[in-house]
Amino acid sequence: ETNFNGGRVRVLIGILVGDFLHNLCDGIFIGAAFAFCGSSTGWSVAISTVVHETAQEISDFMLLTSPSAGNLTPVRALALNFLSGFSTLFGVLIITYNDVSDVAVGLILVFGAGVYI
Repeated sequence: ETNFNGGRVRVLIGILVGDFLHNLCDGIFIGAAFAFCGSSTGWSVAISTVVHETAQEISDFMLLTSPSAGNLTPVRALALNFLSGFSTLFGVLIITYNDVSDVAVGLILVFGAGVYI
């Protein structure tokens, strides 16, 4: 029983913290595209992010609700997944309200493109 609970906590932390950081980076990519490349590129990156995230969020939900992994109720899994998704907005705000050089924007967008490929 103790090993299962310890494993469950590691799974939950790994999924939720990892998803939070992943979504934060996605927000930085989206914010950089909108702020420095225009709305057309911004929307392209935003749509690509939604497509990219769909499979990951489904798999996160499946792991969070799996009795052998996260063992959460579907409502709790959705709520926690939704909360971790808010970090996308934090990423957009971080990039929007900071002075970022052209070189840094280029590196951010190249890194973002590499993540999506």
